[in-house]
Amino acid sequence: MYMWLGGAGLILGASAISGLTNNAPVDAVKYIAKALMPLFIIPVVLGAAKPRQNDRLIRTFVLSLSSTVIVSLAGSALGIGAGAIITAQGRVQAFMNNPNALARLMAVTLPLAFHVLARSKSGKRATYLVCVLVLITGILSTGSFSGAATTIGAMAVYLMTIGRMRRVGLAAGVLAVIGAGVAVLGPPSAFQRRISSWVYDPTVSSAGSLAERIELARTGVEIVASKPLTGVGPGMFQEVTGMQVDVHVAYLALASEIGILSILGFALCVLAVLSVVWKAKDAVRDRAAFATGLAVIVSFILGVSSSPDLFAREWWIPLVLAIGVAGHEGARMLQNMNRDRQAECHISSGK
Repeated sequence: MYMWLGGAGLILGASAISGLTNNAPVDAVKYIAKALMPLFIIPVVLGAAKPRQNDRLIRTFVLSLSSTVIVSLAGSALGIGAGAIITAQGRVQAFMNNPNALARLMAVTLPLAFHVLARSKSGKRATYLVCVLVLITGILSTGSFSGAATTIGAMAVYLMTIGRMRRVGLAAGVLAVIGAGVAVLGPPSAFQRRISSWVYDPTVSSAGSLAERIELARTGVEIVASKPLTGVGPGMFQEVTGMQVDVHVAYLALASEIGILSILGFALCVLAVLSVVWKAKDAVRDRAAFATGLAVIVSFILGVSSSPDLFAREWWIPLVLAIGVAGHEGARMLQNMNRDRQAECHISSGK
């Protein structure tokens, strides 16, 4: 994983340089401390898990997130928990204080939920089917544009790459049930107010906070153009610009605060993950490992593109778990190939 270490080093180095050149060394230390969790600590802790341990971690993560979302959905249905599990407008946020962040987290987790559903025994399949339905319902109930787009991208990649018709049918069946439920019962109220209304009136003013995000992005681009190498300093965007929120595009937020070298570092980290997942592409035993890993990577990239915080811990947990799924399958495939080659050599030497 030298590529990952190189990318992480670039990000941390860019943070330190930006902090020193912008007279913000304390902010740089805080920024680096926050980045250490997803870039080093989470991969080291979760990456050490063996295949069975990794499967249990995935199941635990899917079940825990689904349970939290169920509580929030119940609060939304009963009209209780405003400010904690739902917003004042009735959008589900499940203790995260941000419906959009919750929606993107559920979208990144959804391929993992399909993975455990497809691999579960018949007795436990109903449990994970409920998890999948809860996550999709939760995404709809956040009324999040970015969550909906990330989900569509993740599921499109999953269905196109999974390979086995049984699992394709399973995924398509679940989506059909969701579609039928929405058609009969109607979409959640938050979805109707934010996304359905925009479909019928596709303007900037009807798209929630889109107008504000466009202005933030424009300011971020101006900063990158004026200070491409060092940015304005780690975590200094709001203070320098006088705006109340950060840029809602993590790549642009990264470049505007600590410089464009950090984007190269992030790209190296993503390529490192992709190289691990790609090794499972030709696995005969379980192509779902490749489909799951690739879908999580795509949803991660799409979700981050509409988030102001690249280093939120919850983002990286499903990504590292998906690396484990594909990495173990790729390693198993390479072991089988080496075993076959050794057998061929023995046969040849015997002749």
